[in-house]
Amino acid sequence: MNTDINKIILTAIDQAETTILITDKEGIIIYANPKFYAVTKYTTEDIVGKTPRILASKQTSKQVYEELWRTLKSGTVWRGEFLNKTKNGNLFWEIATITPLRNETGEITHFMKIAEVMDELKHTVLNLWSIVSLTAHYILILSPDFTIKFANDQLAYDLGYKHETEMVGVNWMDHIPQYFKNVIPYVHDKLMQADTRYREFTNDIVTLDDNLINVKWFNSFINGQHNWTLCIGIPLVVPDVEQSIRALRKYWKEAIQQDKMLIESIKEVSNVRKIENNLNNASL
Repeated sequence: MNTDINKIILTAIDQAETTILITDKEGIIIYANPKFYAVTKYTTEDIVGKTPRILASKQTSKQVYEELWRTLKSGTVWRGEFLNKTKNGNLFWEIATITPLRNETGEITHFMKIAEVMDELKHTVLNLWSIVSLTAHYILILSPDFTIKFANDQLAYDLGYKHETEMVGVNWMDHIPQYFKNVIPYVHDKLMQADTRYREFTNDIVTLDDNLINVKWFNSFINGQHNWTLCIGIPLVVPDVEQSIRALRKYWKEAIQQDKMLIESIKEVSNVRKIENNLNNASL
């Protein structure tokens, strides 16, 4: 009976429409199913005894791999996305689940990755990648918990990163100054509620070396499986009054209790005169 079940399991793995990869606990590949070879164009001789790095496109950030290994070594299942490369150099997206496999004593002995190829779903992103990277505007895609899913070259460069992939997996709130940290989630919630007043919003962002950039954002809620938010930003340069605007924003945050008036005031601010008008009209 056990022999029959084992045969069924092996047949299912061989005939699966998902790619399946099994490694030892050091990450050395010991098995891949036929679908894996069909997708990647590699052969058994190419990959057995190697690590999955053979698939790396260098488009997946270092933070993703670090988080992956932390999760697996803790004995927890990891789920996420990779932008990988086939043997002939073509890029493909996959959504993967990697599971630690244990022996009778509970020791982790192997890892199994089951992945669904998503090249058709991600095809538009790949085709637009070079266009997005060249724009002087900022392009940002955020998950509901403000994890960065995509950032273009210009945004990454201005924030102080060497490459846009370094931003993937970073929490966007790390680049939001303290006086805006309560405002951003409020605006995000309103956007999810289809409140069109919050499709445009202006706020400061913090670079890696603690400088501030004032950005006007145009936001769209991506209604789908992931509930991501697309943000297109225009960096604003106002050299003569930049410091004054920043100081007045901070005063406004401290002086007025946070409510809808605060949100609307911050959103509409683009110069000192508007801030002064708002302060004159406020009841302190």
